[in-house]
Amino acid sequence: LRHYVNGTEYDYTGSLAVETLREFIATKLVEACNPILGVNTCSDRAKRYANKWDGKEVVRIVGEVERLEKMMEKSESSTTAELRSWMRERRDVLKIIHGAKVATPTEAMQDRKEQGGNSEEL
Repeated sequence: LRHYVNGTEYDYTGSLAVETLREFIATKLVEACNPILGVNTCSDRAKRYANKWDGKEVVRIVGEVERLEKMMEKSESSTTAELRSWMRERRDVLKIIHGAKVATPTEAMQDRKEQGGNSEEL
């Protein structure tokens, strides 16, 4: 099997099991949800999740990303593909929100001040 990413052809070398193929497609070939750009690639569920976390502090977002990553590591074989996909989608949405917040210096400085840090270090 071959697949294309940005016009470049690649050979698929993974397992041909249905679950493995579905996970490969979901992680490598499907356009990822990006709530910041406002593109319609996000499910309604992901949009609600992004709206919930958009107003939170950077520290809380980072903590949630770490929590989700630990959950994903521990539950790799014991969860359904759908649940793993939802955990991955939540993590990716949070990383995008985090990147947007860090790219905005005033918000990053404000978060740093709230934590008692020096905003000049940014």
